[in-house]
Amino acid sequence: MHTSSFLFLSFLLGIDYVSGRPRNAHTRAVPQSPSTSRNLDNPVTGVVEAIPERNDFEYLSPVQIGTPPQTLNLAINTGSADLQNHTWPIHYGDGSTASGTVFRDTVSLGAVTSRYQTVQSASRISRAFTWDAACPGILGLGFCHGSSVRPGKALTFMDSVRHEFAQEVFTVELKKGRPGRYGFGYVDRGARLGRMGYADVTPRDAIWRFMMDGVQAGNETQGKSEGFAAIADTGTSLLLVPRNVVKTYYGLVEGSGYDVDWSGWVFLCDARLPDWIFWLRDGYRGTVPGSYMVYSRMNGTRCFGGMQRPESIPFAILGDVLLKAQFVVFDFGKRVGFASKVLTS
Repeated sequence: MHTSSFLFLSFLLGIDYVSGRPRNAHTRAVPQSPSTSRNLDNPVTGVVEAIPERNDFEYLSPVQIGTPPQTLNLAINTGSADLQNHTWPIHYGDGSTASGTVFRDTVSLGAVTSRYQTVQSASRISRAFTWDAACPGILGLGFCHGSSVRPGKALTFMDSVRHEFAQEVFTVELKKGRPGRYGFGYVDRGARLGRMGYADVTPRDAIWRFMMDGVQAGNETQGKSEGFAAIADTGTSLLLVPRNVVKTYYGLVEGSGYDVDWSGWVFLCDARLPDWIFWLRDGYRGTVPGSYMVYSRMNGTRCFGGMQRPESIPFAILGDVLLKAQFVVFDFGKRVGFASKVLTS
């Protein structure tokens, strides 16, 4: 264990991807029914930049904390929700842990400000957190029901501010190899192409979990697979889907195989990768281009795949590999929306 000033802002629902390993925290309950536009005297909206690290490992955003404000570049995470003076412990599926105390301070994300926000300050962290020197903490955009703060629960950042929004939504517009953005309180219709497709979040769940109706690798009929439960998580680098889906996809990639040393599927970097298509119950079909499935170069000839299987997690995780190929709406009326958009190469 290490001592640290690592911060967890509203970090409750948690699945994070650290150095290639998914971390799993808590799952509890969320709010209900689709959000609607409301008439407020001064509705709050805001935009904040999402800046990618190498290989799009994570996206960092400037967050102002304190008075006078200090700017920290934090990882915004839709798969979590704590703000870690009270005390708090977090335990992840890969064995990593963090704990510390809780205090209250002013926190601003762009034009969106919470003036008495719970902040979880880590006094002890496991070694996995020290591998990422660029990121001093996490801002979770989840719900307070899964809080690890003791005694009692703490309002997350989004629970503190979303009632000031004209629409209780936030949007994710990540980009491949370029800065993207998060939007709060509105849906930018100019950022998407065509209609939105929506899936209802699982009732009584504490994470953005929903059902995908089916998936397909390229144009191959044999590449189709049935649907499965998934969460949309900006805190995970990869696209983590069931074993049979991964095997079917890489079965269409010449020279691919599972590498025991790397604990994942790899392939020749000059291989042609098929697009990956998913669809929702309302008929929406989204596409992840094959080029987005190249996560990183291992050596001169072999690359590590952006699609892998999850370990010891009972649902798929739609991480940044998929999210940067879509315009995504997180609606506190308990639904998640997807739309196509103009992509970066």
